[in-house]
Amino acid sequence: MPQGQGAFGLFGLQYEEVYGVSPGTPDLIKVYFSTVGIQGDQGLEESDIISGTRNPTKPGLGNIDVKGPLTTELQAYLGMLYYGLTGSIKTTMTGTGETVGAALAAPTAVINPFLQIITIASAAHGLAVGAVIQVAGITAPTALNNTYLRVMKVVDAGNFICRIPLGVSGAFTIGAGTLKKVTAPATSYVHEMRSGGMLPSFVGETGFPDVPEFFLFNGLKVGGMSLGITPKGIQKLSFNFVGSNETPSTTSFDTTATDLTKVSFTGFQIASIIEDAGGANNTLATVTGLDINLENNPDTEAGYTVGSAGKRTSMPAKKLKLSGTLNVQFDSMTLYTKAINGTETALKVTFTLGSGAGTAGNEQLEILLCELMFGRNTPTIDGDGGVTVKLPITGYYDNNAQGAALQITLKNTQPGP
Repeated sequence: MPQGQGAFGLFGLQYEEVYGVSPGTPDLIKVYFSTVGIQGDQGLEESDIISGTRNPTKPGLGNIDVKGPLTTELQAYLGMLYYGLTGSIKTTMTGTGETVGAALAAPTAVINPFLQIITIASAAHGLAVGAVIQVAGITAPTALNNTYLRVMKVVDAGNFICRIPLGVSGAFTIGAGTLKKVTAPATSYVHEMRSGGMLPSFVGETGFPDVPEFFLFNGLKVGGMSLGITPKGIQKLSFNFVGSNETPSTTSFDTTATDLTKVSFTGFQIASIIEDAGGANNTLATVTGLDINLENNPDTEAGYTVGSAGKRTSMPAKKLKLSGTLNVQFDSMTLYTKAINGTETALKVTFTLGSGAGTAGNEQLEILLCELMFGRNTPTIDGDGGVTVKLPITGYYDNNAQGAALQITLKNTQPGP
């Protein structure tokens, strides 16, 4: 049997309908990566029983701990991971050429704003998990009008469940509006993803097709992200995962994973870095680097329950933390004075390919730290070269219009990441 080679390695992700349970219909999305460190770990619990000799007695199996990083590049078709990081997504259409099916028959719905789901009832809806629904002209809640909802679970032939953006609430009233399935996507869509929402869970698979062996991980949630933004070259991106269980197999969960292709952003594609202090919108032309870290702080102990065979049965997330560092050429006291005074500001980084309209070859990604303060960090002299100042960043939500600490806006050709 040949040794597995990393060059042939594969990784795919798919949303779970129920936490820790593989979807009935495999539909993995291929993820382009540099390294995949997600692994299952099950230690042995030593026994302290005395048996009459100095020899140890038989140990027992401990809990299963699934966790690890995935490193990649900042890309235009990692929408499901950006959503997995933030927990809230709102999709609207900006392109042309979209076609939709007939309106669903007499839909009624119940909204759970806390869980961010809408349960829709419509006789013989004919939908499958992964289908995308266009919402138009409904009477309430109007916040859903002109948005696109991805079907996360099909309960039965007359009921299905979609995820909705954070903050949408109220009773559903169809009025003269419609819910229609997207049968052919438009040329471009915009996805607004905001931190603080209910994190979705995934099933993920690491594949070694040359062995062949495949490792399926259930209950994966994005525990955090680290992004290094630099003036040139590849923008390094890392996600940390925590999960529920691992299952090895000699066959893949999905032998025909969907390939969205790799469309990466580089430092050359940074259109601008804007610092917004009270609406001033100052373009920062002297940035040498920006590091952004978001930690979702999943509770890794609360999910273990009696009778679960060592697997996590849930993965609640604690209060998130948003931090980072802004590195700039030291040519004035402007930003440093804001650190001294504790001045609130915001940072927005925009990556643009082509026109940035969202069509193929013209994708765009905008990262907005909605509210932040700089920490004080005196510039030092480390040699006879140029001097930089490294300002620690603490991001938060107080009263910004986005209702979040971090917002990621992605324009691409997908109707529903």
